[in-house]
Amino acid sequence: MFKIELIRIIKTPINWIFSVVFPIALMILLGLLLKKDFLNYGIMALVLLVSLTSTIIPISIYICSDKIEKRIKHYLIIKRAIPKYTSALYFVNLIMFEFVAVVLFLIALLGFKIQVDYKTILMLISFSFISYTLAFIIAIILGSLINSINAIIPYSMFIFYVLIFISGITVPLQTMMDQYFYVEVLTPFGCLYMFYSYVIAAINLSSAQLIITFISIFIWIIFLLYLFYVSLKMYRK
Repeated sequence: MFKIELIRIIKTPINWIFSVVFPIALMILLGLLLKKDFLNYGIMALVLLVSLTSTIIPISIYICSDKIEKRIKHYLIIKRAIPKYTSALYFVNLIMFEFVAVVLFLIALLGFKIQVDYKTILMLISFSFISYTLAFIIAIILGSLINSINAIIPYSMFIFYVLIFISGITVPLQTMMDQYFYVEVLTPFGCLYMFYSYVIAAINLSSAQLIITFISIFIWIIFLLYLFYVSLKMYRK
């Protein structure tokens, strides 16, 4: 099943455009225009962005399509086929995502000489994994809820664009408006990016704001894991 999903992803041009070509080109463009001062904190935003582009739209469409074409109904008959199917989707896309994340980091490090220390590297590794997993779960939920290709495409795109805007990973609204903290921190990706920005001293957070950020990260992880469990049961519907 891993091989099947790998071939399907390789043969889908839109995956290469949005998950590989677009983020690498964006990294180079931003690096040339804004220099390393931006990339010191912007590298995490780009990695989080890739975690969304490689999951929310393509994976939700895959699942919806597989439901319509009765593949998932067939997997339900076979013992442990659904966990294998979900794992294959997860790890195949994870490989592509981590490859792009490493390329982005190397471009920023070697090409634009960003400043890194062990904290930056550890957070890039851990937060990229957490972000990808959360975005994957959101994609699973969308694919499980919607049974029409004509519906899944606009819905997944809407969720994607809302998340990248309100989370602050594309437009750092929190740095322009202090009150926006309470919007950004309540999103699964905004709280991750905000904590990273705080650690590298790109933004200042009070003790109360830092506690809220930690609580938000914890709640989103637990909540989305629960929804993931529920969404797997909805395959049967």
